[in-house]
Amino acid sequence: MSSPNEQRRHARAPVSLFGSITDPEGQQHPIVVLDLSRGGALIQTNEPPRDGAEYQVGFTVHRKAYEVPVEVVGSLQLKDAWGWRCRFVHIDEGQAQALERAVHATLGTATHVMRPWTEIRAEAEASMDTSMVVGHTPAGHDISVTGKDALEMGEQGMELYVQMVSELERM
Repeated sequence: MSSPNEQRRHARAPVSLFGSITDPEGQQHPIVVLDLSRGGALIQTNEPPRDGAEYQVGFTVHRKAYEVPVEVVGSLQLKDAWGWRCRFVHIDEGQAQALERAVHATLGTATHVMRPWTEIRAEAEASMDTSMVVGHTPAGHDISVTGKDALEMGEQGMELYVQMVSELERM
């Protein structure tokens, strides 16, 4: 069993996400993800966990789907429902970082990112009709515009646009 410091080394966000859990035999069961972090999740299901079994949890957060193998590190039954404390296992660093961004976006502690205006302007001038990434939302989604639109907006307009698109993600 891990210590309280290990359990809380990543930011946790209260969520309410519908998903599924796949048992070792490949059977899917509905779940609700109640709490999410880079390293694990608290889920609610109608199924008791099996000792030592590895499961696959599927859910979507901020329009990004995740299928993550988990190990159950604790459970509690309340009437017909079970709460499982799960640790993500065999998760690649890219997926872990995406989860961390999603958690911070949910908590409101992440911010948007805009590329430097000099880079945007140079790319826009070279490719007026091509879509280009100008920034990222707090959850890490690309914010894109055409080169022509970027030049029409200018630096201040672009800053406002990236901020506005990012705020829409929080609604």
